[in-house]
Amino acid sequence: MLKPNECRPKLVHITWTDSSIADTGWGYLDGMKPLPPTRVESVGWLIDETHDYITIAGGLADTQVLGRMTIPKVAIIEPVTRLVAIRKRAGKDASRPN
Repeated sequence: MLKPNECRPKLVHITWTDSSIADTGWGYLDGMKPLPPTRVESVGWLIDETHDYITIAGGLADTQVLGRMTIPKVAIIEPVTRLVAIRKRAGKDASRPN
């Protein structure tokens, strides 16, 4: 797990398969249509990675994260892509180029 003083988390794109839900109540088996798994694309900050799973967060502050999600590696269907995040330095005018 990433510690607050370690390197900043990397931004990643993950394509994976998740379960699908369509019914919220009882339904008849007769005439029921197939319900295949869903292809999902997620982008987030890589917080933790083990042999079995990857954990990403949707929000990143100096020492906190928001919205962690763990994706089992068996569900990942394409190679994880590392992205380049361009961050504005504190005190810089956003309208000026770096």
